[in-house]
Amino acid sequence: MAGFRTLRLSGRPAATASPGSGRLELGLFALVLGVGLLALRTDFGYDGQMMYKVTESLALRHSLQVQDPTWHANEPYSYFGLGVSLLLLPFYGLSSFLTGDGSRLIILYDPLVTALTAWALFRLLRELGASASRAMAIALTFAFGTLAWHYSTAVFSEPVVALGITAAFYWLRVYQRDARRRWLLAAGVATALTLLARWDSALLIVAPLGVYAVYQLVRARRTSPLVAGLFAFGLPLAAALAVNLWYDWLRYGNIFTITTKKALEGSFTTPLWTGLYGLLLSPGAGLIIYVPVLLACAVSMRGFIKRARPEALLLLSLLSLRLLFYARWSSWDGREWGPRYLVPLLPVLLLPLMCLPARRWMRIGAVALAGVGVGIELLGQLVPYSTIAWPKTAPLVVSSLHLHNAAGSNCLCSWFVDAAASTAMDFDVRFAPLTRQVTFLLQGTVDSSWSAAWPLRGLLLAIAAAIAILLWRSARRTWYPQAESNLRSGLERAVS
Repeated sequence: MAGFRTLRLSGRPAATASPGSGRLELGLFALVLGVGLLALRTDFGYDGQMMYKVTESLALRHSLQVQDPTWHANEPYSYFGLGVSLLLLPFYGLSSFLTGDGSRLIILYDPLVTALTAWALFRLLRELGASASRAMAIALTFAFGTLAWHYSTAVFSEPVVALGITAAFYWLRVYQRDARRRWLLAAGVATALTLLARWDSALLIVAPLGVYAVYQLVRARRTSPLVAGLFAFGLPLAAALAVNLWYDWLRYGNIFTITTKKALEGSFTTPLWTGLYGLLLSPGAGLIIYVPVLLACAVSMRGFIKRARPEALLLLSLLSLRLLFYARWSSWDGREWGPRYLVPLLPVLLLPLMCLPARRWMRIGAVALAGVGVGIELLGQLVPYSTIAWPKTAPLVVSSLHLHNAAGSNCLCSWFVDAAASTAMDFDVRFAPLTRQVTFLLQGTVDSSWSAAWPLRGLLLAIAAAIAILLWRSARRTWYPQAESNLRSGLERAVS
């Protein structure tokens, strides 16, 4: 094919980056990290508080026992996974050493996770054959035009699960062209991280990624032993499984028990169609509402299936399993801004954009939708959900709808009242978080850190936008030989 340079094939991995590409990836990582830190806050929420308490207990008392003064549901042990608590330990230790306060540097954790995820997504897109400029545009869209920006300031398990999925996906795809077991081991470690973070990953992530890993092993069986490959991928998973089972035995006295009667875990009681509508289209928590660029992804899905069928099937399986699982969950919205439980899939859901049809109006529409997503995320930064939208809206919902529990109390300290207010904000457009946040913004109610330093922060955001454009323009001039080889192979398969 004209325009492609000749590649020398050998047992060594093909070149995947030029010197300029390394600078691009570093620039992307630094930009996402910097903008994530611009908020200068960390929202722990209830989940984050409990996971941080485990970190603190490990560091100070070498114990996993914690106290839960809010709901008393995480006593004496937290029912959340160990993954995030373990990842927070280095930040806690460094912060304690430098400042004497272990919580100070926790602010670095989530922006770092989001920046690594954007980098992994960029690499995955290049490995799939996307142009450098398109891969950069999609990675930037993920970082600033999806819920990833909001969750880069909140301690939850979902962002690190997103990182694990994206990294595992990338390394398994690398193994397709370079059948060395170190890529399987790396993919296994990334997948194991999702299992350590959340038990539900066993079904929702490990199973589909495991099938994809077996597919890659079968394809490479002539150059790499199948059993050895399975061992390399499965060893980290076995270790993570052993840790989870040990932790369950410690917490519950039984490895077959994954929660307690005190846990606020909920149950599978939501009608399926109610949950699906809520997760995808509801005004208060619908994924399409918060991440409108996914409409362009849906339009691009047909081309993505033709170009990368195994990867498209993996994407669809990850999405289907998660939707069916959480649509029935009583707390399907995750009690947070947007559909929290769908956040782990945000990076891979953007993959079809690499096959966006070439029609001009479609590209303009995709850019417009991405721009709307950036606006929504900026609104979430200016009028935070946890400190303004929820505290000011939930009491309004309670009083307007006359909510109360069986004892007649309308206090939001009641789990029933709290859940009822959250449900109203999910489905009633009057109380939807985005509706209320726009209202607050028009009234001049914004986060104090923004109102106190808006000229400086506005300037920094403008500089960040300029850097993003510069990165994209630089990406258009960057040549990746391996990506061009992948693109050629994909085109040849499509023609054949």
